Amino acid sequence: MTVTLKLKPEVEAGLLTQAQASGMTLEEYLLSMVEGAVLLKAQENSSAEERAAAFEAWSAGHRPTPLLSDYAVSREAMYEGPNGVFLEGRRFLTIMADQEIIFTVEDAPEGGYTARALGYAIFTQGETIEELRQMVRDAVNCHFEKENKPKLIRLHMVKDEVIVA
Repeated sequence: MTVTLKLKPEVEAGLLTQAQASGMTLEEYLLSMVEGAVLLKAQENSSAEERAAAFEAWSAGHRPTPLLSDYAVSREAMYEGPNGVFLEGRRFLTIMADQEIIFTVEDAPEGGYTARALGYAIFTQGETIEELRQMVRDAVNCHFEKENKPKLIRLHMVKDEVIVA
């Protein structure tokens, strides 16, 4: 199917910037956004196994993350370098931070929602999805310095379902 959109120039420029930040063409970026929205809606009525399979398929579409060496995350590496404290793996983390950060979002037992960043010590909560989105933005802004802040925040909605065996 082919869809033609008439976007305002500033909207198109913003989408192009986000696509480039994700390392995608504008067409690839829009397709991933549309597919994500459709899959998210479809997942609301799917089983845990189906959601897990969908998450695996989704994650396969992202570039692989290289593993850090044991030394890179060791205490010894933390204190090396000409300018004092230096963590070898930090250069890689900074590169990743320039692109995207992913949060898992779950229903909170006491009501509302919780969001936890993957790979970072960031946790926040909100009563509504809109409030949670704002809290996530605030948490990311507090956690990262301006030059290292991710350009995109991805919220991965997780819904646990418990059934009797």
